[in-house]
Amino acid sequence: MLLKPSNVFCRGHTVKQEIPWVVVDTGTLLTLLLGGEGKHGLGYTPLLAELAKKKLIHLAIPDMVLSEFMGALTPLRRKDFAGDEKFFDADKNIPYGFSKARERVAFVKDLLDSNAAEIIRTPCGDEYLQRLQTVLVDNPDYKRVKDKEWPLDVKTLRRRLSSPHSHLYKAVKQNSLVDAVGNTVSSGKQDRGELAVADTLRIIHEKHGQATPAFALFEGSDVRGRIIQRLLSAPNTADYDQLHGELLDKYNPGRSEFVKKEAATLGNINFLSTKAFLAGFMKAAKELSVAGRVNGMPEWYILHPDEAKNNGDLNKGYRELMTQVQEHGLGRAYDKYRDRPITDMSPEDEHEYAMVKQVPQNAPWMKQVSSYLENSQQREVLRDIIHVFVKKRQKALLKECEESFETIFRNIPKMFLETASALMIMLTKQMGEVAKQVEHKFEARAA
Repeated sequence: MLLKPSNVFCRGHTVKQEIPWVVVDTGTLLTLLLGGEGKHGLGYTPLLAELAKKKLIHLAIPDMVLSEFMGALTPLRRKDFAGDEKFFDADKNIPYGFSKARERVAFVKDLLDSNAAEIIRTPCGDEYLQRLQTVLVDNPDYKRVKDKEWPLDVKTLRRRLSSPHSHLYKAVKQNSLVDAVGNTVSSGKQDRGELAVADTLRIIHEKHGQATPAFALFEGSDVRGRIIQRLLSAPNTADYDQLHGELLDKYNPGRSEFVKKEAATLGNINFLSTKAFLAGFMKAAKELSVAGRVNGMPEWYILHPDEAKNNGDLNKGYRELMTQVQEHGLGRAYDKYRDRPITDMSPEDEHEYAMVKQVPQNAPWMKQVSSYLENSQQREVLRDIIHVFVKKRQKALLKECEESFETIFRNIPKMFLETASALMIMLTKQMGEVAKQVEHKFEARAA
């Protein structure tokens, strides 16, 4: 499904504005989902989903990214979420311990039901299945009585690898399969998502031309290098397969040995970290907010009430989001602002904010958001997306507080009188301190 260009009117002339493709990596999907409401809710994923639903972007999810997101060990397809042979329904087949299991399924099904995203079948996914079929030749212990052939055909293999209860699933996950002489051999599951992102970028440009704008929305320290290495390496080589995570310095933008000229030949590819993606919405929220124009209306914000004032508050808001992600069991610590075209990659220690010391940076996503704001139709679409998100976010924050109080009220009657009395004294003191702090923050913000 190719989205049609929209029209931008400029000084009496109609200019076609190409809708960008966004290819999302696993880390970003998890960060957006888990960094938000408490135990339930879709977090910040609605911002991504609504951009796609409203045709401001074309969203592509690689098959192996979806696999990692759902906890499967097989590349996933659209049919895996709908029809009689679907793998996932509600929280069915999501591994135990995965936070927000139902929300993961609901998010993907909503995207597919509204035709807001494409699941892209990639060479990476096919190569992964082919490798497993080859390795299974030397692992007949995992053959079941009902299996008609060994190694398994692709359809049966995919089904077996979609179930966390399968012995084969566990063997692949633990990398416990062996070769012909009994030595443990890699299943090849490591880091397949980001390589599938590279394949998807290639597929988009092969179909629609290298000039087609594409964003790789990622989270991680060396994802960019793995994508670049995959795109610049010949198939069926160690550099291309990256079975053991071999990333060469000449492909890594964070290294001085990085060969910038080679990467620049790969077309209109832009690397966008989750933090920078949300920063685009922060810019839009600041400009589109009704505060200051309509008395009594609140300012809109995405992460932090003062996020638009300086980078320090943006960083603080993002750190709070990462804390929420970690509370959901995902050990993620990446906190980089990355918004760069592949033709202008920068070292790790270089600022990439849209504006540094009044000097505009080469930030494609921030420029994309600016183009939305300059187009009267897209501006209103973006305003609606942010307005709805902010309202739901405020309700979610209120609900979190209400649930905390419900826990207190539920537990107090179970306590001894002395324990309950001590708690009430402590709560009274703490609420007084909280009231003073909140009042001080509101006064400071108003000033």
